[in-house]
Amino acid sequence: MSVYPNFRIVYNPDVDTSYEISRRIAYSLTVKRLKSNKPCVMFICGASGEGKSLAAITWEELILTMQGVDIREVFDDINIYTPLEYPTKIRAILNEPRLKDVNVVCIHEAREVIRAKNWQSFLTQAIADINALSRSIKPLCIIIVSQSIRDITSDVRYTINYYMPVKRHGGNPSRLSLYSMWTDDRNMDKIQLRKKRVWGYLKYPDGRQRPFYPLYFELNMPPRDLVQRFNKSDTDAKTHIINKKMNKLLSQLKAEFGEGSLKVDEMVKYYSENMERMLIVGKMFRGTFRLKDNIRKMHELTELEEKEFGSKLENAAKEKGFFGVKNMKIEDIKESDLE
Repeated sequence: MSVYPNFRIVYNPDVDTSYEISRRIAYSLTVKRLKSNKPCVMFICGASGEGKSLAAITWEELILTMQGVDIREVFDDINIYTPLEYPTKIRAILNEPRLKDVNVVCIHEAREVIRAKNWQSFLTQAIADINALSRSIKPLCIIIVSQSIRDITSDVRYTINYYMPVKRHGGNPSRLSLYSMWTDDRNMDKIQLRKKRVWGYLKYPDGRQRPFYPLYFELNMPPRDLVQRFNKSDTDAKTHIINKKMNKLLSQLKAEFGEGSLKVDEMVKYYSENMERMLIVGKMFRGTFRLKDNIRKMHELTELEEKEFGSKLENAAKEKGFFGVKNMKIEDIKESDLE
């Protein structure tokens, strides 16, 4: 295992806040690495509702701000919500003059809208392409967001520099643990990938240096306007894919069984699979689940079918404990809305 520290930062306990320490550590882990012409791959994971997407936005903003880039001007360019967007956006980041100072890209979780096997294949090819192309153009910080390290193949795991699980306890801010990855090759017949906590030295005003092992980073909510932009873009991109899949399924059902409650039941089964799909089609308002206005047109529902769908979907959501908090609505921009 490597004994080299991940950072060395100047620290004055009389002046520096915990935020400033975190900022300097983040600079050492990411920007310094990029300035040394080395790519940086970060994997953010956690269960649904823990704040993975918020963590990714926070890191994007921090890395770009430390380099003098306004994230609001490039936000739509650096966030990839589905595999369909990948080729266009990564090509622009690497080649367009207006994005010459941008060196961060985030691939947000999309395994709920494409098959798990296809999601793994996409990530493998995407990371391989970025690593190959960016060497000759500019090094990039690649942020991958997914629920589990098992969502990505072993080939991609060996490219990860930082493993970052996120957890949220109650109503407290999300906490992100930070590990660096290393390859254990002591047994050449069984090489293994391992993790260790990020650590480094704090240099005090009197010249002393002390080792520092941060247990976690507490994540504040990103600016509200960025969260709203993310929420809309993420929903729009994934809704497009889901609509195509649902329309294909419903066409098959019509041909085999005709329309009616079977169609509604299949829709309920699909959308109640997890919170992410639920928030695509509706929201809780004053203790009642409400469908979005475009659902009837989207799935060619009659008025009775729409009412049946809304009622059954609400019951399914309550049975699974998705909406245990009253008055939860997507416009509140809580962390669970993004997951």
